[in-house]
Amino acid sequence: MRIWVDSSGGPLALVPAEALHEWTGVNGADYDAACAVESFGVIRFGKDRSALIVWDEPARTTFFERLFVQWMYADSDADVEQAVSDLRDVVWEQGPIVDVGGPMVLLDAAAPGAEVRIDQARGEMDAEAISVEIEPGLYRVDCGEVSLDERTCFRCYHLVALA
Repeated sequence: MRIWVDSSGGPLALVPAEALHEWTGVNGADYDAACAVESFGVIRFGKDRSALIVWDEPARTTFFERLFVQWMYADSDADVEQAVSDLRDVVWEQGPIVDVGGPMVLLDAAAPGAEVRIDQARGEMDAEAISVEIEPGLYRVDCGEVSLDERTCFRCYHLVALA
């Protein structure tokens, strides 16, 4: 079963797992900085760390290999696998460059990193944070929408490896 992360209404932040405790969320300036990002981008936090901010709208999000998938609308979880199986026709908007040094965590940007529970549902709600395994390296983050039909649409953030 795929684990989804959901925000309380604001952006999501992808932060290095080793620096999760440095993310202050609403208890500091990190959440305000994340909310200032239009669409998606990179901000600095903590001890000179970088966070990728995903902020088109608060939508449940999950991770496939090198691909973040945001649920816009669809009938079931099964549609996700089908939607992302063929991305050849997606028009990608090129985005920021991120340097991934190891395991990452995608979390509700409002949540202080030291307090989040990773990969655990919150009752009937999705998780407030999920672990993300990405091979270390430099990536460009591109954004595009995948629509299978009039009832199924996902926004995708594709990590494109650079050199």
